[in-house]
Amino acid sequence: VLLIHMLIKAVLSDKEKDKEVAKIEAKKKEEEELRDKMYELRTSLASKTIVALESISAFTAAYLGGTLSSSISPVLGILVAGIAFGTKYFFSFTRANTRYELQHSTMQDLTTLTFDRSTLDKDMVKAQAKALPEWVSDPTIEKNEWINELLIALWPCLRIAIRKSLESTLDAYIPEYKPAFLDNIVVHEMGM
Repeated sequence: VLLIHMLIKAVLSDKEKDKEVAKIEAKKKEEEELRDKMYELRTSLASKTIVALESISAFTAAYLGGTLSSSISPVLGILVAGIAFGTKYFFSFTRANTRYELQHSTMQDLTTLTFDRSTLDKDMVKAQAKALPEWVSDPTIEKNEWINELLIALWPCLRIAIRKSLESTLDAYIPEYKPAFLDNIVVHEMGM
């Protein structure tokens, strides 16, 4: 009865453990999806902003440089074109810097997620520890005395059954596998 009770308790605890593990796995998956969405949003917003600024600076350089160089003076046109191309160079440098910042922030996010994941793993271990039977997690409960007592009580019957099983098996195999120089092999006594 005690053994059946423990088996039922172990089966129920396995179901609870599976539920807890499923919850933790769902949290992990949700965090990964959120991280991917954050990264996509950051990258798309930064690249769109930088491309727009570069386009504006290139257009301004072409338009103002051409217009001013023909109407006012070639020196002023070259100066405006230089300022426009300098602006473009500045924004391309800013773009590289922004890319570095995105990579750095993504690495920080990954580090945070790794730390959170280790925390989740600890939570999963705690959930699995709760699902273990009492005799495993509680040191005050007798761990294997009950099985020792059960074997002591059943051993006289088990010994007779094991002896008969071994005798019938050996009686069948000894004649087949005995060496040719022996006439007969007999087992007189088996001690257990």
